Amino acid sequence: MAEGRMNLAALQQRDPYITDIVDTASQVALYSFSSKSSEWERTEIEGSLFVYKRSASPTHGFMILNRLGLNNQIEPITKDLEFQLQDPFVLYRNSKAIYGIWFYDKDECSRIGQMINSYLQVAIESHTSKAALRNRRASESDTMHDVMSGVNRQVNIMQMLSKAQDEYDKSKKKPDPKPFIDNPNASATKSSDLIRPRPVKAGKEDSGKEDSDLIRSRPVKAGKEDSDLIRPRPVKVARPFTNAHILTHVSYDDFENLGRRA
Repeated sequence: MAEGRMNLAALQQRDPYITDIVDTASQVALYSFSSKSSEWERTEIEGSLFVYKRSASPTHGFMILNRLGLNNQIEPITKDLEFQLQDPFVLYRNSKAIYGIWFYDKDECSRIGQMINSYLQVAIESHTSKAALRNRRASESDTMHDVMSGVNRQVNIMQMLSKAQDEYDKSKKKPDPKPFIDNPNASATKSSDLIRPRPVKAGKEDSGKEDSDLIRSRPVKAGKEDSDLIRPRPVKVARPFTNAHILTHVSYDDFENLGRRA
């Protein structure tokens, strides 16, 4: 118990989110794979391996407390971790390199390997479920957006139809008749300002208005002097010639006699 608390305190100095030690391997050594030489190379890290729980994501991980130096191997178990068990090695690859952990005890290798693999599957399933939840929420959000967009389009269409109906109704209304004026540039006057014709009563003179207000034709009264009227005069018609004035034969002596008579 005391040793376990000491180990937990040592791990929490490297990672304060560690809450519990799940399992332990007493003696391991870390190897790295060289892509240049295509060979495994032993690193300067060896010691005890601890599998632990964390209070934050990722929820599990493992660490090799180095007995040879200050560099420790700390590896969180995430969905991106590739893992393979090849007794007495546990092989894994992260985003940086490929590593192999050699176990002095084969039983510890098998037990720790299976435990790390189970936590890896939990991390993958957790990520998959979270991704599916995000996709579902995004789909629901898009669906709601489409529904609201459809409602807005429907409201806009109804507003357009209502506006078109109002404009149509206004165009159908006939405007009030305007008074006729001779001058189109002049402003329209009220009907009370117009001069209306007045009827003339025969045989009676206008008592309330002067003769200058109205232009009337006056009948000619009987008994008025003839000098006030211009009457036509008879035209005298010349008397027709008789047979006695017709000259059937005129001689020189006749001209002389006619001149004497004159």
